[in-house]
Amino acid sequence: MAIPDLHVAAVLDTFSHFAFASEARLSPLHPGSWKKQLTEDPPDLLLVESAWSGPGDRWRGRIA
Repeated sequence: MAIPDLHVAAVLDTFSHFAFASEARLSPLHPGSWKKQLTEDPPDLLLVESAWSGPGDRWRGRIA
């Protein structure tokens, strides 16, 4: 069951992003602006997986 009104800020690999995308409103976080993103559009939930590289390879080596 999807919860379309649930806002989830997330750091996910591409596979996980597509797996969860239909379940809630996902907002991918970016390494250089994640604090600003969280402040300007506060999520209901923060989801950070031990991402291999994240979307666009932006998180490679930043999460272990």
